[in-house]
Amino acid sequence: MKLLVSFISRCKHNESGYSLIELAIVLAIIGIIGGLTVPLLTHQLEKSRLEVTRRHHQEIVDSLASYAAFHRTLPCPADPAAQGQKAGVARPYCAKATEIIGIIPYRTLGLPESVARDGYKNFITYAAEAKIIFSPVAEHDFKMFCRKISPRSLKVIDENGSNVLGASEDSILFVLVSHGPTGHGAYIGKGTTEKRQGADAGHGEIENGNGDLTFISSPYSTREDALFRHIVTWKTQRNFAGICTSYRLHSSIN
Repeated sequence: MKLLVSFISRCKHNESGYSLIELAIVLAIIGIIGGLTVPLLTHQLEKSRLEVTRRHHQEIVDSLASYAAFHRTLPCPADPAAQGQKAGVARPYCAKATEIIGIIPYRTLGLPESVARDGYKNFITYAAEAKIIFSPVAEHDFKMFCRKISPRSLKVIDENGSNVLGASEDSILFVLVSHGPTGHGAYIGKGTTEKRQGADAGHGEIENGNGDLTFISSPYSTREDALFRHIVTWKTQRNFAGICTSYRLHSSIN
């Protein structure tokens, strides 16, 4: 390091006479410093992107909870192919399997588009249980939101292929998926229903982008033999039990 400082000092004072050996050593030192700095910066950037993704997931969950508390239902996903003022607006109906998965209906939830994207700027996938979704303008029985769901539309499994709910009678209401640094499986949006294709997507990452309504939730890993860089969030009827309790109390009072 002293040699590097000496070299810089001599250059500043326009001194000449430094040797090629000195120059080679200085360049080697700069290379070593750069080699140590780049991985650190890369790690910090990745950490920042993950933090943004998790924060956006939480904002979306909070917005969906508020929507459900008011409407006693969840919004349909937004059509990723929609453009203009229709972009980010919940589909009016979503009974089909292809309709209950899409992007975050950020306009319907009152969120900016940036929150509907993860830390990698890709759209977060949103899938919702069709049996508790109703058209906002339709007459429907709010109690259906709290009834047992059978059969279930959505399924989340762990890295071993086991259902995350086990033998519980609870049901998953919605799933959010951030598709990681490659974006494999994320909707491109802006006029198309096509999805991004990542070059080095892991098995679980590929499964989360195939649209079959079964999602894999596994610990975050960059290991080649267990590659999984998705952030997956899901909530169940039990998580929203307070809404049902509030509804029953309101019904008994009235």
